[in-house]
Amino acid sequence: MNINNETCVQRVIIQFYHQNFPKLKNKENKLITEVTLGKDIGPEDIRLWKNYLTDRLENIARMMEVLLEAHDDWAITGRKGFVQMETQSFEVNNVINVLSSHGFHKDEYIIKLEYTRKWGVL
Repeated sequence: MNINNETCVQRVIIQFYHQNFPKLKNKENKLITEVTLGKDIGPEDIRLWKNYLTDRLENIARMMEVLLEAHDDWAITGRKGFVQMETQSFEVNNVINVLSSHGFHKDEYIIKLEYTRKWGVL
């Protein structure tokens, strides 16, 4: 058996949430739940929410720039609440290494993997 034969295609999907993402709910941005659920809020709460979204979206843009510099074959889609990047030609460990080497923490994004078996026998 040739160890260089590829039996599966790996599809890497990265999701950058800017709203309704539990890992982003901490003491610094507790307004996520309050604003999205419509509890008692005031004008200052909305301004704080605006500042949070501005910072979060800027951070997402920086992560996207880092990944686009490291690899040029991405499908990028805007979804409700998050931005998604996906590729089949950049290994998942490379994605993690590139982001962590630029100071991004693994709680700032979600990585999903899908494997498609190539034709043939494993």
